[in-house]
Amino acid sequence: MNTPHKTPHKTKRVTINDVSDALGLSKGTVSRALNDYADISQKTKNKVQKMADKMGYRPLLQAQSINRGLSYSLGLVLNTEHSDYHKVFLSDFIDGVSLALKRENWSLVVATVDDEQAEYKLMQDFIRMRKVDGFIIPRVRFDDTRIHLLESYQFPFVLFGRPIDKSDTVSWFDICGEDAMYDALHHLYRLGHRHIGFMGGDSQCTYSTLRLNGYKDALTAHQLPYVADWVGADCCCPKSGYVHAVKIFTRPEPPTAMICALDRSALGVYDFACEYGLAIGEDISIIGYDGVIEGAYVKPKLTTFAVDRKHSGNRLASILLDVIKNNTVHPVQEMDTAVLQHRASCGVPMKTPQQIAHIIAMHRQGGAA
Repeated sequence: MNTPHKTPHKTKRVTINDVSDALGLSKGTVSRALNDYADISQKTKNKVQKMADKMGYRPLLQAQSINRGLSYSLGLVLNTEHSDYHKVFLSDFIDGVSLALKRENWSLVVATVDDEQAEYKLMQDFIRMRKVDGFIIPRVRFDDTRIHLLESYQFPFVLFGRPIDKSDTVSWFDICGEDAMYDALHHLYRLGHRHIGFMGGDSQCTYSTLRLNGYKDALTAHQLPYVADWVGADCCCPKSGYVHAVKIFTRPEPPTAMICALDRSALGVYDFACEYGLAIGEDISIIGYDGVIEGAYVKPKLTTFAVDRKHSGNRLASILLDVIKNNTVHPVQEMDTAVLQHRASCGVPMKTPQQIAHIIAMHRQGGAA
């Protein structure tokens, strides 16, 4: 005997009206509480969220979009004109952003371009088509066209970094790289180094100037001279780090230690030292910045200032969401610190600048020091 087919019972979707009825609150109060409006107390928000979770309420984002004019997405446009430009921070950073958005049922739209003009146009298209409700802007530049664009549209954004000229008028989250450079020089000074060089990052970005200033301030504080021949700019990858290491260390009086604004340029100094017979941590010392995974696997392991990129992404997304949802007028600005990871690439100076120069000269001639 055949059993008659039964249509599965469809569970009724829990609506915002159901939640408001259960709590004895108005629909508007419940809606504002669930959307984290500033005029609703935290106690009420917690009460509403608890009941919504208990009843299985889930917002219809499409309906919310229509009502509030939001796409419930944040944008992140990455300029890949320079290869490896974003690889250092991308995975952990996006993970942090995504965690913050997941809590609010928002999404992240990531796009890549290969030059600044395409970057500008794509962001402009996203704004006009309302594909996103705000942008996270990485790698802040001098006279940044992205900032000018977003301000002209009065479109929400938050910077990962600080603009030099308007740091008090826009929202940003940053790591205090200048303090890390200062601390790096102080650490080397305490070990006995008095000849300390510096490799800066992308000169178009504000972080590079800030870190250079930290290095200069530390020189002044420790009564050490600024030697232009020991300083390199635009050292953003192992190749450029190697090129600048050749220029700096093959001078008649090279430094005994090098501070690198980026770990990737520090890896180029490793290549140079290996080629020219210098023992890192003994003949010369190196300190980097970023905490990239490769630094833990080179020999000796790279001493570096590590950055919590996951936390950075999380805070940036949280700040931007607050700006969008609460129409924040006053800029939100937060600073975090990098943490020194003591490893074997720096130690007490075992060689004088003249002895280092001699080792290099002998290797250039094909002999042994």
